[in-house]
Amino acid sequence: MAPYLATFFVVCLLVNILNAPYKIQITEFVSIAMMISLYGLPLMVVIIGTVILLAGIGRTLRGFKILPQIFGLLTLGFISSAMDYVPWIDFGRHLQASSLAYAGFYAQVVRAILLCCEYAREEKPVGWKRLFSECIGFPAVTAVFMPASFVLFTDWLQWRNGQHEVDCQTCAHWSA
Repeated sequence: MAPYLATFFVVCLLVNILNAPYKIQITEFVSIAMMISLYGLPLMVVIIGTVILLAGIGRTLRGFKILPQIFGLLTLGFISSAMDYVPWIDFGRHLQASSLAYAGFYAQVVRAILLCCEYAREEKPVGWKRLFSECIGFPAVTAVFMPASFVLFTDWLQWRNGQHEVDCQTCAHWSA
């Protein structure tokens, strides 16, 4: 895992130091390459496809609060059995390859459910550019720390809403 972290850190550092154009797209490309190298192409395709599918459902069901949650829970419950019908992916073998892949896959499905619910809450329709950017680009760090994607999603949501500073008074009960 350390070589992947080092590679990701160096690439992000170089992109920022050199002030490269298309920083987000470069980070997205590195994220996808790292996901392929860590988890294999079939599992990466299933993860990205699931996130895009649920985000699209959330975009379509704008204004409904329960339906996106139902779709998300159905996806979470039946994705393993649904992937058995696609034998060329060999989903079970890829998922059981390591405990990190297993935990990370389900963490990404939960993140996809949260995106679905978030897009359904939006008053204005979410643009396709934003949808693809958040579905593919945001896992730039979660490609390496996939089990932490739930925490990173809430961090991203706070960052997007301008609440990125930590208030020490609200965290005082954690240290007690």
